[in-house]
Amino acid sequence: MNLDLFPTAFSYCLQRGITVECEAKDYYGNRIQLHVKRKGKIVDSSKQYYNNKTAGPKQKEIYITLYERELKKANRKNYENPTLHQN
Repeated sequence: MNLDLFPTAFSYCLQRGITVECEAKDYYGNRIQLHVKRKGKIVDSSKQYYNNKTAGPKQKEIYITLYERELKKANRKNYENPTLHQN
């Protein structure tokens, strides 16, 4: 995972209304669940719980994964429907 992509991935996701939010499941931060939201609606939730030390890096990893997935989708669409140029 290339963490250098995080600023770009974070910006890309925010511009499209995609966020990765933390929800504390206990008072001390020992059980944190991550939710992926698109335009305010939860579209995916982690099955695993994280703690204060592991939630941040996992959140970054998810942003980068979402960014890479969106880029692959965009490239696939461009490949399947190439624009025809007429001379």
